[in-house]
Amino acid sequence: HSFPTRRSSDLTIPASATSITVDNDCSGTGAFVITSNGNLTASTLALTAATADVSGPIRAVSTITVTEKCKTSNSIEFGGASAGSASMSLIQAELQKLTCTTLTLVSTQGPIAVNAFTHATHMPNLDSVVFTASASTTGDITFADSAMSFDTLTATAGDTITMSDTITTTVGAITLTAVTMSVGGDLAFTSANAVT
Repeated sequence: HSFPTRRSSDLTIPASATSITVDNDCSGTGAFVITSNGNLTASTLALTAATADVSGPIRAVSTITVTEKCKTSNSIEFGGASAGSASMSLIQAELQKLTCTTLTLVSTQGPIAVNAFTHATHMPNLDSVVFTASASTTGDITFADSAMSFDTLTATAGDTITMSDTITTTVGAITLTAVTMSVGGDLAFTSANAVT
């Protein structure tokens, strides 16, 4: 479905793949909003939007995929206590509202910034996390200068992945793919499975 702005108070979708697109023309006038008394449940969910406000729970049996396709800079921010300048931000409090086996964040035009969070506290109902920034010159993924822990982590950048502190997985592997890897002096990997 395509909507200029989608507001949901309580929406349950039968066991099927669900796709919601907001601001398809990149005009900047649409937002995806789940209110604090709202609830969205689906088998799988693919959300494409310029911005989102998640105050109520979103539950998927398997995967939630969030795509930002409009911005070549400040595209997606993940984690952190408050929203920054990115078009699409999923801050700590919003991550706590998500339930799925795999959360995938995709920027087709710009970078992804991964900010501070604690997996057990801010992502208790998420397993694998996948970051994809696919643009060849602006598709960067930057992990903040802060130790981070995931269950399983996959990051694919069209250009550069930047890391400068400890990255840990407690269940699965760390898989990183990029044209360039930029590393800081405190970088270390601790993986329950493998680092590739």
